Amino acid sequence: MRPNVPLAVDSEQRVPLLHPVVPMTPTGARRLGRVYWEEVERTTRGLVSVRSTGGGVELRLLRSGPLLLGFGPAEHRVTPTSVSCSYRIVNGLLARAEGGVLALAQERAGPLYLRTSVRGFFRASAR
Repeated sequence: MRPNVPLAVDSEQRVPLLHPVVPMTPTGARRLGRVYWEEVERTTRGLVSVRSTGGGVELRLLRSGPLLLGFGPAEHRVTPTSVSCSYRIVNGLLARAEGGVLALAQERAGPLYLRTSVRGFFRASAR
């Protein structure tokens, strides 16, 4: 194993759904992103704040603290079996460098489920 070679983080979570969270439409794809960021703020009880910028989304510690993660503009996709919203990871204290994608999807390939995945993210090393 080579020392000091960062490994990309890949993670995926799937949750079965009884009912759709959003409609399977372009509007639903956009809403999926908004609902996700609302849940981030709610579950962190305001410790992490979400700020929409003209070009993407920022996660900050508290309201005006340091930038934890910065994301590029949302990219939406609708197919007959899914709606998705994804964000390119561009910067922040928790990122080693620009790279990786956060993707949110509601999919109906058989059972209905909600999927959150992170691909190709290089996290900052502990200092």
